[in-house]
Amino acid sequence: MVVGAQTAVLEGGQRITAHHPQDCYLPEACPVHNPSAHGMRHMPQGLREDRGTIERHCRHGVGHPDPDQVSIWRHFLSEREADAESVHGCDGCCGGSYDQ
Repeated sequence: MVVGAQTAVLEGGQRITAHHPQDCYLPEACPVHNPSAHGMRHMPQGLREDRGTIERHCRHGVGHPDPDQVSIWRHFLSEREADAESVHGCDGCCGGSYDQ
C-alpha cells in the first residue's frame, strides 16, 4: 500500500493506486501525474504489476518502459541498474526515446 495513496487513471484508462501528486518522485516528469512530452506519449499506459512499473503499449501490443519511469530509475539508481531495469522485449517502437 502506498502511503498517501489515491486512485489515478493512466493514459489509456487503467485505474491504479498511486502516490499523491505532491509526492511525485520527479515532479517535472511523473509517468502518472505529469507525463513529459516524450515520443511515446501517444501510446496508452499500463501498470506492470509484477514489477510495479509503468509501461507504454505500442500498436503491436509490446510493453515498453515509460520514458518518465526510466527517468526515475536514472535519478535513483546507478546507470547500470537503470539500464537493467529498462530491458524489455522490444520491437523498436520506443525508438530510443528514453534519452529525450
